Amino acid sequence: MNNFNVISKKFYNQYRNGSTFTLNLTEFTDRLQGNTGEILQLVEVIEIATIVNEEKTIDITFNENSSGSFAILDASLLDFVQEGLYNGAILSIDLLGTTVTATCEGVTGSSNQELKIDSTGRTNLLGAGWEDGDINSDVVITITNHPTFLTYKYGINPNKSTTPNYLSPLDNNEQAYQIRGVLTGVASPMTWIGKEYPTKPRRLST
Repeated sequence: MNNFNVISKKFYNQYRNGSTFTLNLTEFTDRLQGNTGEILQLVEVIEIATIVNEEKTIDITFNENSSGSFAILDASLLDFVQEGLYNGAILSIDLLGTTVTATCEGVTGSSNQELKIDSTGRTNLLGAGWEDGDINSDVVITITNHPTFLTYKYGINPNKSTTPNYLSPLDNNEQAYQIRGVLTGVASPMTWIGKEYPTKPRRLST
């Protein structure tokens, strides 16, 4: 599944940090604070990862495929598409501390339960001691490609709310920011894609 881990969160206030948020950068809060009419900027560092079977609870069967052109990892309790895997994804596959690299060549099966591994990945798995028909619940699969597109949805909900959602309390429109061409290690502007009052566009850096 896609995992989002917030590394740091800084709310800057235009009153203390200037109209361009470049002053007094050591002065910020780690939660939303402000009065009506104040303009704030959020700078957030987020770690994003797609990890399958991180809890090591689901059996995954290895089918080496005697043709040698690919291999199959079969998990009847998983939908690999819903887990975030896709054709061309570079994978890190770990079993009991031994990690190999492979490429996803697609997802098949009536319920997307079969992950097709390229021939190089097949060779790497066999070289690591995997055998045809092996069933293991300790297999953890991680996508190593960094994302190039991100939609960041958020919701500001009353403290008494028990059902978090991303809808604006003003008009029930979904609140989100979007970015294409994600860079690593660089704060990048995100474009507002919801509706707001006033309607002037804003930016959020993450």
